[in-house]
Amino acid sequence: MTILFFVILIIFLMSDIYLIEKNDRLRLKLTEIANALQHKRELYRKSFLRNQELLASTNNIYIPKDRLFNSNPCNSYMLTYFYSGAECEKCILKDIDELRKLANGGYFDNIYIFPVFNHSRNVEIAVSNMLYGLKYAVLDKNEVVLPSLHGRYIRFFAILTPEGEFINIFFPDILMPEKTSLYIEFVRNKYL
Repeated sequence: MTILFFVILIIFLMSDIYLIEKNDRLRLKLTEIANALQHKRELYRKSFLRNQELLASTNNIYIPKDRLFNSNPCNSYMLTYFYSGAECEKCILKDIDELRKLANGGYFDNIYIFPVFNHSRNVEIAVSNMLYGLKYAVLDKNEVVLPSLHGRYIRFFAILTPEGEFINIFFPDILMPEKTSLYIEFVRNKYL
């Protein structure tokens, strides 16, 4: 009888040890999930504050109207993309890849890219290589006013209406690159 009691006690202790270990793993997993959620929440907060700061500067956008109307001969809604190279090149290339996919999907005439640089032969060559197969026009930094953060132009997408107005301005975010794909999908479904 005592042997049976010890066997039952050992089984009971082993199951307790197993449950304690399982609870520890579960607690660790829950802590990881909580930390990931906190990190995501912090990214959203930073992204929201950045967008608020940038949206405040969109009222000051100035691009010569002749450049805009020359880019939109079909008088339809057009997805435009402005970049100056002040942000990471990898991010800009990723945005351009998204636009290239959209253009190859049948929306070539509805996409126009505006690189903003000081004109030089080297810039023209680099831009033409980067934007091969896409419609673009290089704008001189001295003839435009674009949204900026800490004195640097920030890349952005916008819908150019047939009347020459910008609507649905979107600032891609290094911290949340998945938002760019969602924006482009929204634009494709609603405007193009």
